[in-house]
Amino acid sequence: MATELESKISITNMAALNQKIIDLGGKWQSETILQDILYKHHEKKTLNTGATLRVRQYIVDQKIIDAEICYKGKIQSENTFKCREELETKIDKPDMIIAILEALGYYNTFTYQKRRTIFFLDQNTICLDTLPYLGDFIEIEATTEQEITSLLSQLSLDPNDHISKGYPTLLKEKVATLFPDDPPQKVFLDNSY
Repeated sequence: MATELESKISITNMAALNQKIIDLGGKWQSETILQDILYKHHEKKTLNTGATLRVRQYIVDQKIIDAEICYKGKIQSENTFKCREELETKIDKPDMIIAILEALGYYNTFTYQKRRTIFFLDQNTICLDTLPYLGDFIEIEATTEQEITSLLSQLSLDPNDHISKGYPTLLKEKVATLFPDDPPQKVFLDNSY
């Protein structure tokens, strides 16, 4: 079983943080637009209690260049940071996977995009994300809470600023306040829906 351990923090100066990561020895890996398509099942309660089924598309120059399907389990613990089961694999034909999911009774509940820059630092992954309506964030994935705390300290960030809610929840809450009569179920980087 694969486990994801991460911390997410809202940031105000993306350029300065980007440089600080490089100064610490972070190796730039990629920058891309991610489009996440979230699914639930009409009858399966496991996906209605905090677990997530997601198809992610990697977009460069408005073309899908890669895709994966991911199951994220319910949050196992949140002593300091979020920890949950994560199972994911690459897929060659995202449209076919989407058609199969829908044929099996799954339905799209929310779709959103984010711009993500990924760095590797030692065995850790650092992501700088930009989301419509929400702004900029850093996500750090590591194998231990101590590694996350150490990285946050080196980046002059406070672990107490950790945000436990996922991007879909944050976005849904935000668009519900912006569009109370008809909150969109799709949110894109150009603020269209």
